[in-house]
Amino acid sequence: MENVEEVKRRTKGKESRYGKRYGLEFKLRCVKLRLEEGIPTPVLSKEVGVSKDTIGHWVKAYRERGEAGLRNPFVPAGSRPKLASPVREKIVEIKKREPLFGVKRISTC
Repeated sequence: MENVEEVKRRTKGKESRYGKRYGLEFKLRCVKLRLEEGIPTPVLSKEVGVSKDTIGHWVKAYRERGEAGLRNPFVPAGSRPKLASPVREKIVEIKKREPLFGVKRISTC
């Protein structure tokens, strides 16, 4: 098996607005070290530089959904629910009538 440091170097965590993003290979390696090698979570956490809670989430996701549970979720922009047409029209109407109104004020109209 590969050394954790080698995998960590190749799949460096990417910063995003939600925190670090780790690659599938790195997550899978950590989960396998925890489940197959029996390395305690606190030790593994210190060794790889990931919190105990995060490792726990990865292990739980792996147990429930396998490798698919470790993939970073991606929601395509087209799959988000759209506003109903009458609601959208009402928002546009209010915004034209009151251009200084923001989201909060429009939502209470």
